[in-house]
Amino acid sequence: MWKRVGAAGIIAVTLGVTVAGNLHFKDKIQAATSNMKTVLQDAVPGGQQQDSSYTEHMKNLPEAVQTKIKQAIETKKPLQLVIAGDEAVTGWPEILTKNLQDTYGPGVFQVTVKSYPQKTTQQWVDEQIFEDIAHSKPDIVLYEPSLLVDAGVIGKQKSMSNISVILDEITKSAPGVAIFVQPPNPLHQAKNYPITIQLLKDSMQSKGITYLDHWQNWPDPNGDDIVNYLEKSDGWANSQGQQVWAQYLTNYFTGDQKE
Repeated sequence: MWKRVGAAGIIAVTLGVTVAGNLHFKDKIQAATSNMKTVLQDAVPGGQQQDSSYTEHMKNLPEAVQTKIKQAIETKKPLQLVIAGDEAVTGWPEILTKNLQDTYGPGVFQVTVKSYPQKTTQQWVDEQIFEDIAHSKPDIVLYEPSLLVDAGVIGKQKSMSNISVILDEITKSAPGVAIFVQPPNPLHQAKNYPITIQLLKDSMQSKGITYLDHWQNWPDPNGDDIVNYLEKSDGWANSQGQQVWAQYLTNYFTGDQKE
């Protein structure tokens, strides 16, 4: 009998050691697997470290736009970003596009520039230019109203009314589109033009539309330094002005600028 008890005890101890050993080995495997996941997440696109980086880059953007960018990254389907305006949308869009690609990678934003030189906001409405924007199936529109073209031709309030129509039509034709509005470049010692720009800013903010005030990056329009950033012939932004303009937008879209 004592022999049986002893044998049973030995078996029980052996089983206990085996179970404990298996549990310890299982714990080690789980720990190693967890460590491997962490290493992979830090090493490959889409991991925690990259998500954290993108979150930092997107911090200035509206939540809906952040969601669009995350989906573009996850699905590898680029967002359609349409930059629209008059002849002012030249030069700086190329700089912004490169900076977006450097920050987010080449497959997140597909940028299309739609420039309509010498078209007033009234012509945008009459000729339904907004339909051309909508046909691009944009996810995001960065719109620069042609207020420099309107100046002296279209009254301030009429310009604001036309801009509202344009934005409403784009929104109707491209459901879910995110719209950003920005002014044209500043002018040297202009009197009525800054009043129009302030009306634009107030109008957009009252409608809940994101207004990108790149004038913050420019020299004082009433000072003499700004003439170095404008074409002498017509007052449009020159290459130096386009750099200033692009830097503001880059800072906004990549998280460096506090809004």
